[in-house]
Amino acid sequence: MKACGSKQRLCLYLIVGILLVLVILAYFQEVYHVAFWKTNTVCGSKRDGKPFYFGTTDVACMRMIRTRRKRSLNASASLPNRKFWSLTHRWIYYDGWYFELFYEPHTRRAAKTEKCPSRREAKPAGYTRLDIECVRRCADYYNERFTKQYNALTHNCHHYANKLAEIMCLNSSCPDWCTTIYLWR
Repeated sequence: MKACGSKQRLCLYLIVGILLVLVILAYFQEVYHVAFWKTNTVCGSKRDGKPFYFGTTDVACMRMIRTRRKRSLNASASLPNRKFWSLTHRWIYYDGWYFELFYEPHTRRAAKTEKCPSRREAKPAGYTRLDIECVRRCADYYNERFTKQYNALTHNCHHYANKLAEIMCLNSSCPDWCTTIYLWR
């Protein structure tokens, strides 16, 4: 604040204003898919793999049905991932299955969609050659890990979905740790 000199109050208002603008831009990017700084990447080949999609369910609606923990921020690399400045519950849809944190790690229907608005993205996040059983085993592993270590900033449903997307993008065969040998340690 010393750089602001005697105009500390004006400098503080300027900093708060800039932060507010950044939060508003991030909100519009997430909710309305306005690409201010980064477009969504797609991994894999349409010829070689099956598509998988990101999707969301309205958290405010889900909370009215049952109290849940807050969602929060994300930081990740150039793999397919989604930011999460809006209050949404994130999941992945692949080969007829929904993969999400806190509920059954893989089901045929996203949690609470019978009462709450859900949306699957129209374009695939990527394509994978992993079979559904492998993805289900990896989801079991991560669901247990993320629910035990839940943290609004580092281990939430957005991180969970991004991590599964990373597995689906980077592996052409099922990783060793997704086998039943490593699941229950």
